[in-house]
Amino acid sequence: MLAENNARFTIGIDMGGTKILTALVNSHGNIVRTTRYSTAVTEGKDRIIEQITQSVHEVSAGLDLGRDIIGIGVSCAGPVDPENGVLVQGTNLGWDNAPLKSIVEDRFKLPVYVENDANAAAIAEYRLGAGAGSKDMVYVTVSTGIGGGLILGGQIYRGANFAAGEIGHIIVEADGPECNCGSRGCVEAVASGPATARRAVERIRRGETSAIIQMVEGELDKVTGEIVYRAAANGDPLAGEVVYQSGRYIGIALASLVNILNPEIIVIGGGVAKAGELLFKPLRENFTIRVMRSQREKVKVVPSKFGSYSSVMGAAFLPYLTG
Repeated sequence: MLAENNARFTIGIDMGGTKILTALVNSHGNIVRTTRYSTAVTEGKDRIIEQITQSVHEVSAGLDLGRDIIGIGVSCAGPVDPENGVLVQGTNLGWDNAPLKSIVEDRFKLPVYVENDANAAAIAEYRLGAGAGSKDMVYVTVSTGIGGGLILGGQIYRGANFAAGEIGHIIVEADGPECNCGSRGCVEAVASGPATARRAVERIRRGETSAIIQMVEGELDKVTGEIVYRAAANGDPLAGEVVYQSGRYIGIALASLVNILNPEIIVIGGGVAKAGELLFKPLRENFTIRVMRSQREKVKVVPSKFGSYSSVMGAAFLPYLTG
């Protein structure tokens, strides 16, 4: 039995625009069980709550929720009011002012804590991951969107209206494509996974050749950022150029961030970040030539320790931090 020897657990839920990842985590910080769903964004709020409910039941099977679970942490993209447990602007979920704390507490009668996904990931990396030992750390996630979590002086910095760390909305191309946030040329709009896929498809539709066409059997609507990165890893020239440009854009954004905040370390995570040096090489090159000379050798840019599990790990830590 999971609960033998009076073991206690927390549950972390990472809600994203493409997936809901739920994990049962023990008191030693180890993931015991996970479940993953494709987020039913087009089916509406009620369906998303059903998915969360089902995922919690699956990871906690065999446990007594009231006895064995300390609490539930929820991480989600966009500005979050952690005091009231409200997702203020859920652009990728199509759900603003979502009272997640009250909804999930009503379902499970357990304490629930809500945090921005990048802040949650920053907490995990700062406490046990690639940023352990630092005082000033920036976490950047690159996947469906681009977000960030700021640890300044050992504390999460949220800003006056809970919107600090929205790194994805640093503008890197003044007349660039429209972003979901309502602005133009944001780094998220040109370098996230979907944006990388879009730029590759635009070039293919203009008549350029690429192995991507064969990878999706000619169905260009199926091109994803992951497919573009795979094609680049296999030596496809078009994909390589598109990936380089994504890394370049992210490097430019991070240079601006460092020039303002002066952190010790930048930790890069998220699904797209698994591309390794395909992304990190152009990112570092463009970061280095744009950051202030005095900081070029002082700020480390490193991959995350927990990878795509950073946010769900951070969510699972929340009941210990705020309970």
